[in-house]
Amino acid sequence: MIDPILPYDLPPSVKAQLLELAARSDLLLLGEMHGTQEVPRLVLGLLAGLTALGYGGLGLELPKGQAERLTAWAAGEGKPPALFGPDGYRDGRDGEQTLALARQVS
Repeated sequence: MIDPILPYDLPPSVKAQLLELAARSDLLLLGEMHGTQEVPRLVLGLLAGLTALGYGGLGLELPKGQAERLTAWAAGEGKPPALFGPDGYRDGRDGEQTLALARQVS
């Protein structure tokens, strides 16, 4: 079972600056060191503001073969993907927080 994650609470002034940047942009990209929990939690904390600005999509970096399975799982069907990599291969995309984010925003 993948537990829900809590949003990362940025200081109000920092959150306002990020949302101001998003308001002036057509696309907002956030990068991370693979396997960290901070970016999924940061995105979750920004979702309401980004949605209010008209953002309507979330892109995740994952292997092509996992997209359909992740989408189905996020919608409540089936089992979660094998944490984004073949058995024994872990490049850091296998954070449970990324899976939790996918389920919480679907």
